[in-house]
Amino acid sequence: MSQESTSTLDARIAARDAVLKEQEEARLKALQLETELAKTFRPSKDRIVVRKSSKSETASGILLPETRKERPTTGTIIAVGPEVKEFRVGDIVLYMEYAGVDIQTVEGTNLSAHFVCTEDELFGKFERAGT
Repeated sequence: MSQESTSTLDARIAARDAVLKEQEEARLKALQLETELAKTFRPSKDRIVVRKSSKSETASGILLPETRKERPTTGTIIAVGPEVKEFRVGDIVLYMEYAGVDIQTVEGTNLSAHFVCTEDELFGKFERAGT
């Protein structure tokens, strides 16, 4: 390999590593916000906090166009109210795309990847293997 090829390859690897580090930092920040939300926000009655799955976005962050038709999608429950009977924290659930109300924190942080809904707005949960 020539000196120029090696330096080009090194530059590409460095750029990839920088992108991966940035993505990891963003993921950790989102996880910290979610953890803080789960600690400080307790849903009332039959309310549930769900983290939306991000299937409308590619790995590189490109948003995919939505179709006109609302589709069922999945998410993970991160908090439940005291009257919730069927669902638990960690359950993967199926819901309509526009269910519930998106969460915005008091500090103004938009947590649009999370929403609050009632138990009735969820279609059901996926059973884990062995349960």
